[in-house]
Amino acid sequence: MTKKWTKKKIIGLVAILLIAALVVSAIIQSRQSGNNTNNELVTEKLTRHSIVSSVSGTGTIMASSSEDVTAELYGYKVKEVYVHEGDMVSAGDIICTLDMSEMQEQKNDVVKAKNDAVNNKTTQDTNYDTQLSTSQADRANRMAQAVASRDAKKASYEQAKAAYDSYLTQYNAKKAAIIADTTSPFDTITNDAEAEAWMSLNGWGAQLAQYRTNLSTEQAAYENAEAQVAAISQENDQAISDAKTNYDSSQQDVIKNYNDTIKELDDTIAKGTIRATISGAVTSLNVEKGRTFNGGTVAVVEGLSEFYVEASIDEYDVADVSAGMAAVMKTDATRDEELNGYVTYVALKASGGSSSSGGIQDYTALLNGDMSALSGGISSGNDANFKVKISLNDQNERLRLGMNVKVSIITQSAENVLAVPYGAIQTREDGSTYIEVIDEEKSVPDEKGNVTQVTKELDVTVGLQGSYYYEIQGPDIKEGLQVVIPDDDSSQSMDELLNMVGNAGGV
Repeated sequence: MTKKWTKKKIIGLVAILLIAALVVSAIIQSRQSGNNTNNELVTEKLTRHSIVSSVSGTGTIMASSSEDVTAELYGYKVKEVYVHEGDMVSAGDIICTLDMSEMQEQKNDVVKAKNDAVNNKTTQDTNYDTQLSTSQADRANRMAQAVASRDAKKASYEQAKAAYDSYLTQYNAKKAAIIADTTSPFDTITNDAEAEAWMSLNGWGAQLAQYRTNLSTEQAAYENAEAQVAAISQENDQAISDAKTNYDSSQQDVIKNYNDTIKELDDTIAKGTIRATISGAVTSLNVEKGRTFNGGTVAVVEGLSEFYVEASIDEYDVADVSAGMAAVMKTDATRDEELNGYVTYVALKASGGSSSSGGIQDYTALLNGDMSALSGGISSGNDANFKVKISLNDQNERLRLGMNVKVSIITQSAENVLAVPYGAIQTREDGSTYIEVIDEEKSVPDEKGNVTQVTKELDVTVGLQGSYYYEIQGPDIKEGLQVVIPDDDSSQSMDELLNMVGNAGGV
């Protein structure tokens, strides 16, 4: 059977070799103590198991939500601090305030200037409204007078026209009568009577000319009066309106600039009140009342409603870990209770070297019989570590920030498979693997009733490897077989120990 060896396992072999003498001695003592005096084989019934391969590491309880509370302002004195380290805060609670008194004074000055501008505008608007009202009243009065004058001129014109038209009729009748009574035209008068008749018509003509002059005068006066009415009707208050519009525009720009400045000052003043944006515990506080804040982090707030685990996995195992894998964790605070979760993040870059001490201290523990040192292998102290984040399926009220966690990440699992202890799997020279089982047909009692156990080899293919049980498959493999567990070879014991080192953390 081919086994995967890593630098970490090879380093662990150093410790194994140091205790090899102890192992051999223990085997000899075991044989001398009378175990298997009848040379009976150690067997185990082939049954089904759930096998898990895992990667182990250590981690720390972290807050899922963490906020570095910062301020956009700097160079201001801290006016008041409202929390202490360890205090619980809710989102929106004030952490501290900066002294914004000078900024407030600037705002007050701008507010006063704005109010003055608003008052001035109100006064000027009233003045423009008064001018507009006066202008409209004057125009209405002049229009009334112009209309009255036009109507009077119209009446005079119509009267003069009627008189002219009447006299013209009379003149034309007179002329017609003279023409009818005379025998010759005016320029060929032949007698005194005809001359006298035509001379009287000249007087009528002069009077008609006078009527025509009066009509022309009255018509001109009427037309002038009509034009005056039209002129007044065309008048408007555009000059006043334009002046008011221009003033309003300029004053509105002034007031808008004041409002913009006030808003900017308000925003700056508001930034002087530093608040928490999440609920949690204040784990760090970097401000002090009366001191000038020069930037940086004001405080750190870490949420306590939900935790996750940040674990460290060494470089030999991290390639086997991926997001989504299940994880089982334990802490001292939760005693024997297992915490379940899943991997959410695996770093692509190492975050540092191993913190294991390694060296003589570990080997000494092994030589003193403390086998627990094998549970995580022996580290050289120079291994690179990779950060892994694990989300907890369920929160636990006993958990606190910063607690240490033992982590086991399930990299592979197989349910209800046939499996044997790793020591039962043997390897031939050609590399093929097999197990020894009791041949029930040949293991029969002799004449004295003693049963000689006869074994046979069954070829197997090794599947998932746990820390003790390995999955096996083969054409003749079936549940219930009595599998031989070799225990008379010290080299096999060494293999078992190496397997313990190589698969620590699995089941």
